[in-house]
Amino acid sequence: DAGATQIPPSNHPKRRGSQRPYRPRTDKPTTNYSRNATQAKTLTKTGALGDSIQYTTGKDSVRVYSALPYAKIHNEGGKMRIFGKKTSRMPQRKFIGKSASLEKELQQKIEANLTKILQ
Repeated sequence: DAGATQIPPSNHPKRRGSQRPYRPRTDKPTTNYSRNATQAKTLTKTGALGDSIQYTTGKDSVRVYSALPYAKIHNEGGKMRIFGKKTSRMPQRKFIGKSASLEKELQQKIEANLTKILQ
């Protein structure tokens, strides 16, 4: 039969014993995300990584860093082991390093400190 249609099963095979009938997904499902979930920034559930950023000054340099053990893998990306077993690849999510906004902020702080010293 070329034009035969298949009758959908009453229960999906992975839901054996379920009392509710199987309903296939719609083409345009409605999602009910909360306002907080849709407006929250990515990877900022607790803000611990952002709060951990520190800096030290040297004679001719400034070092910006985070002491958290997972900061390096987030900043640089690469392979990591989950619970010492499964290997997974973490994409780079750079939050420390050269950037125009960081350079501008550092320049402003340097100029402000020099102004205080020279007054």
